[in-house]
Amino acid sequence: MRKNNIRKSSQISFNTSMASMNFAQADNFYERMTPLFGSRKLKKNKKQA
Repeated sequence: MRKNNIRKSSQISFNTSMASMNFAQADNFYERMTPLFGSRKLKKNKKQA
């Protein structure tokens, strides 16, 4: 029973670390992609301001 609990908790921590890694990769991907379609948004914002 105790071993099973340890395995479960390690699995949860592994899953959370994987999720945070994926989130960081997605953030990095968004940062890289923003210049392609973000410049148009910036121009729109400047017109409004």
